[in-house]
Amino acid sequence: MLPVFASASSGGSALIDVSGPGSQISDQPSDSYKYCVVDAVPGECRPGSKVGDIYINAPGVTHLTCSGGDGPNPGNKDLCLGNFNPYYQAMEQLYLSQLGTADATAHSRVITAASSTAPAVAATAGSRIVPRVRSRPPP
Repeated sequence: MLPVFASASSGGSALIDVSGPGSQISDQPSDSYKYCVVDAVPGECRPGSKVGDIYINAPGVTHLTCSGGDGPNPGNKDLCLGNFNPYYQAMEQLYLSQLGTADATAHSRVITAASSTAPAVAATAGSRIVPRVRSRPPP
């Protein structure tokens, strides 16, 4: 089974995964900004396809690979597909523990995952560290 891409985009626009049994993708505008992975059966996505083929309908592509950058750039009509780890572009709350890594990991968490596209590596650059405020019991 092929992985589902955690992030897929073209020129700053997210691509929609339409993969699955019996799926089809065309070169028509109705399928713009969609992609399909032939996962299990030849002929999925497009007639004559083989398992492992990936089909993308993204209009105006000028770069067949991800051109990258500090953020989504609609002027870069590129193709970016990635199977990223759970912490990719996530906002984490990290616990610094004197008891070791296991304790720190047990008390750390992902607060939110960024909703940016693959080349937007600085999507959370505007995040700020704020002190933890403990709530006080009512008087």
